[in-house]
Amino acid sequence: MISPRRLAPLTALALALPAAGCQRDVSPQLDRIEKEQKETKELVQKLLARPGGPGGQRRERKRADPALTYAIPVEGSASIGPADAPVTVVEAFEFACPACETARGVMAEMAKAYPEDVRVVYRNFIVHPPVATLPAQAGCAANKQGKFAPMAELIWDKGFNAGRNLGADNMEKLAQEAGLDLDRFKADMNGDECRKRVQEEHTSLARVGVNATPSIFVNGRYVARRSPDQFKALIEEELVKARQRIAEGTKPADYYKVWVLEKGAKKI
Repeated sequence: MISPRRLAPLTALALALPAAGCQRDVSPQLDRIEKEQKETKELVQKLLARPGGPGGQRRERKRADPALTYAIPVEGSASIGPADAPVTVVEAFEFACPACETARGVMAEMAKAYPEDVRVVYRNFIVHPPVATLPAQAGCAANKQGKFAPMAELIWDKGFNAGRNLGADNMEKLAQEAGLDLDRFKADMNGDECRKRVQEEHTSLARVGVNATPSIFVNGRYVARRSPDQFKALIEEELVKARQRIAEGTKPADYYKVWVLEKGAKKI
């Protein structure tokens, strides 16, 4: 929108005009002022009418439909819980997201409440690239040594919650504290494989409508509201369906592949 400051010179000029009794012919100046004011008004109206402008229709981003199942890949991503769990919860997250730090308590509670039935998969969705990319790669490197969970806790507690200290030096310090092979960790954190892993996870999540963190899916179904009660209700609903399908012959280890990856929507 045109700033009021852009209109100020016109106003000042109008106030500076001589009074009606002045002998000078001011018709040309008045004509020019009226023309400029008209042009400014027309420009403002055009800007207001543009899609996304203050007076126009804002184009809505496509979002995941809670009624659908989405085929979100999980292979190679960090996870907690049994690989053959009938319910797979996928969280799109990043280590620079305050809401993700809050959500980790809820995720931990759900994993604890369903130790045999729920697998939690963490996939990176980078909203703040300058600060979130490196800790995402650090999580990838830790996962390659089977220690994503302790490393993630340290990143949250002694990285994010310690003044957003998410730089390389602190990641290496935390890796040592987590008991990782430091040389291997540094090579993996800065290597092409973890860079590509983080990018692939982000891209696959964007494809199914993720545009913010945290975003949570239960067996491919988007959790539209983040309340623990709705989260738990959706887990229970999916657990009932999964147990019935497993009783009818689906192998537990194949459940996510058969009922989510193969049958789910590949994009919004």
